[in-house]
Amino acid sequence: MFEGDISGIQSIKQLRNAIIGRNYRWPNAVIPDVISASFNLEGRSAIARALMEYHNKTCIRFLPRSIQPDYIVLIVLSKGNNNGTYKPKSS
Repeated sequence: MFEGDISGIQSIKQLRNAIIGRNYRWPNAVIPDVISASFNLEGRSAIARALMEYHNKTCIRFLPRSIQPDYIVLIVLSKGNNNGTYKPKSS
């Protein structure tokens, strides 16, 4: 049992690389992102904390998009609601 709730897993190493096909992975485990300006400060803080969890516990890194043709966009689903989601963008 890993972290008390994942049966059959003995170490973090077993949890990595869930997608076997390399052509389905983000290059170098870096995911360019754009965070919608529609998020308020509380929403942006929650996103930052969540991304930091990924950085601390996985090999995945989220970085602000510059010129990358493929990236994700974190958006607010509806006005008055700061619950967001992501939409992958591709060239």
